[in-house]
Amino acid sequence: MDITSIFPAGHKLELIGKMAVSLVSPPSILLVDDNPDLTGLFSQYLRKAGHAVATAGDGLEGLEIFRQNPGSIRLLVSDIDMPRMSGTELARIVAREGCLVLLITGLAFPPKELDPTWNFLAKPFTPRVLLETIEQILARSSGPTQPGVAVRASDSG
Repeated sequence: MDITSIFPAGHKLELIGKMAVSLVSPPSILLVDDNPDLTGLFSQYLRKAGHAVATAGDGLEGLEIFRQNPGSIRLLVSDIDMPRMSGTELARIVAREGCLVLLITGLAFPPKELDPTWNFLAKPFTPRVLLETIEQILARSSGPTQPGVAVRASDSG
C-alpha cells in the first residue's frame, strides 16, 4: 500500500526513518457554518481537492481560528445566519485584514448589507459548485481587486 494514500490530498509527507510524518499546512480556507453535516461534507471535499481547510461552528469560533492563523487564511466561506456572531459580522472583521469573503445562505438573493467586494452563493449547492466557486475567487484574487459575484447554484450547472 502506498503510504500517501492514507493522507488527504495536499498534505506533504516527510520520511523519518521508516515513519511518514504529515506536514500539515496552515489553513488557507476557513469554513464556518452552524450545520456540522455541511461543514463536514464540504471540508472533506475541499481537502480532497488539495485545499487546507479549518472549520468552525459559529462566527465567534471562526474569528478565534482566524486570529490563531494570522496571514494564512485567504478565504472565509461562511453561512450568514448563525448563533453568537453572524457570518456578515465575521466577514466585516476578516475582510479588513485582507481576507477574501464568500457568504453562503438559503436566501435566494444577496442581502443588501453585503459589501460589493464579497462573494455570495445561494444554498442549496453541491460540493462541486462550492469548489468551483472557491477556485474562481482565489484565481481572481491574484489580479486587481474586483467586485464579488453572486451565484445561484442553478447558474453553475
